[in-house]
Amino acid sequence: MPRIDEISKYYTKSELLDKIVNVLFYILAVLAIVLPFIKQEDIGNICSVIFVVLTVAYFILRYVSTLFFMPFADKMRRKQLLSNSFAISLIHESTEEYYNNPYAPSLKRLGANILENSLFSQRVLEKMLLRERVKVGLYFLLWVAALASRKISQDVVMVISQSVFSVEVLARWINIEILRFRCSEIYNELYKLFLTKAHKSTEAIPIILDGFSSYECSKAAGNVKLPSKIFLKINPEVSIEWEKVKNTLEIS
Repeated sequence: MPRIDEISKYYTKSELLDKIVNVLFYILAVLAIVLPFIKQEDIGNICSVIFVVLTVAYFILRYVSTLFFMPFADKMRRKQLLSNSFAISLIHESTEEYYNNPYAPSLKRLGANILENSLFSQRVLEKMLLRERVKVGLYFLLWVAALASRKISQDVVMVISQSVFSVEVLARWINIEILRFRCSEIYNELYKLFLTKAHKSTEAIPIILDGFSSYECSKAAGNVKLPSKIFLKINPEVSIEWEKVKNTLEIS
C-alpha cells in the first residue's frame, strides 16, 4: 500500500511563507549594507522606502507563519496521531503507512507511535544541522573578520552582527539543536520503557503520556518545520532502522 499523508497539505502555506521570509531576510541584509554607500539622494530615498516596506512584510509574514499556520498544522498532526493511536476519527483526514507498528488501538500504540516519531525527527534534524552548523560557522567567521578589519565601517559591522544573531541564523540553529536533543531524550526514555517490557504495566501510563506531552511541547517550543524533502530522502534508510528497532524491542 502506498504511503498517504493527508495532513502534509496543512504545512504547505507555512513552508511557502518560510521560503519567502528567508529570501526577504537576505535582501534586507544586503540593502542595509548598501544603503550607507548610496550617494544619490533620489536612489537612496527609494531604497529606504523599499527597505521599510520589506521590513514590515518580513515581520508580518514571519509571525503569520509562526503564530497561525505552523501551530494549526501541528494541531492537525497531533489529532491524527491520537486518531491513529486510539482508532477515533478526531479529523476526517487520514494517513496510511505513516505510523508503522502492529499494536491495536491503545495507549501502548500511542507510545510506539511517539517512539517512531521521535526517531524520524532525530534523523531529519541531524540532516538539517549539517547545513545549519556550516552556515552559522561561515557567518561567525565573517562577523569576526568584520570586527577585526579596520577598513569596514561600523554600520556594516552592525548589520552583520544583527544578521548573525537574528532569528534566521543563530536562534534557528540553537532551536534545531535543542529540539534534536529533546527528541533524543524522548526516544531513549520510550526505548527503555519498551525494552524492559514496562509498557505492559499500568505504571507505563504516565510515562507514555509524559512522552507524548514532551514531544508535542518540544515541537511547539522549537517552532522548527521538518522539511518534507529531507524526510522523503532519508525515509527508506530510517524505515529500515525502525524495523530493526521493532525487532529488538519485540514490537509485534
